[in-house]
Order: sequence, then structure tokens, then C-alpha cells
Amino acid sequence: MGWKIRRMLALDWEIKVCHSYREANACVDALANMGCEHCPGLRIYDQCPVSLRNLLLSDTMGITTPRVIVA
Repeated sequence: MGWKIRRMLALDWEIKVCHSYREANACVDALANMGCEHCPGLRIYDQCPVSLRNLLLSDTMGITTPRVIVA
């Protein structure tokens, strides 16, 4: 296993960081919020958390949530 990690580290990486509004990735936002509610450490779910089900369904269907900007 260690050789795989060394091989990946030896690659010529090009990294691009892009900002995404939370509305563009509601599932990640929900998971981050869930992480803030629990003690630190690894958490494994046997089933999809209820709070994510509709978000995942919307994401699968391509439904987006508009970002509301107050002027």
C-alpha cells in the first residue's frame, strides 16, 4: 500500500482551487453542518441520513437552489 502512496506523491500535480457557493453543493454543506454537531472522529452511516435524502435526490435530478442576494 505504501508504494501506491509514494507513486501518487511523485506525480506532477496541477491543482486548481475553485470557490463554490453552498447552494451549489448542498450535500457537502449539510454534511459539514452535521460534522459540527458531533464529536470529532470518523463517523460511518449504514444508511443515508434523513437530512441528506432530499438533497441527494434533488442533486441526482439536477435541481438547483438559487442563491438569494439581498441588495
